[in-house]
Amino acid sequence: MNKTIRSKQFFNKFRTYFKPIKYAPLFGTLLLTNCATSYQSSTWSITGGYDDKPVLDTHLTKVKFSGNGFTSGELAQSHNFYRCAEYCKDRNKPYFKLFKNLTDAARNKNSDNGQLFYVFGKPTVISFVLPLEHYEEGSHKVESILANRK
Repeated sequence: MNKTIRSKQFFNKFRTYFKPIKYAPLFGTLLLTNCATSYQSSTWSITGGYDDKPVLDTHLTKVKFSGNGFTSGELAQSHNFYRCAEYCKDRNKPYFKLFKNLTDAARNKNSDNGQLFYVFGKPTVISFVLPLEHYEEGSHKVESILANRK
């Protein structure tokens, strides 16, 4: 076999194996066009998401949503509020009260959204949710929140 034939075979194999490289700019563009953190659990996610943990010796639950650098603060608050409603629905509670921090919860000073802050330019919202059986003044109705989100 002469050198010319071997080199042609080599380049044909090379072209076959490395064909995806020419599509790398397309894939990079697609990845960067929609990078805001979606509504998801943060358990297995490296880009953020929601997380909820019970607060010891209370009926409160800490609900946190963390976004990435492409997530707006308003979107992070919206995802956090939705997660609070979803959390209460999973526990068969039709209403809930939302608090920005434990001090507000102790004073029964409810809120319409959680506490928004930024960590290295990435939005994080923390709120404390109190699931309720019956309507109380200032509480949120779970079904109306879930219906408005769809």
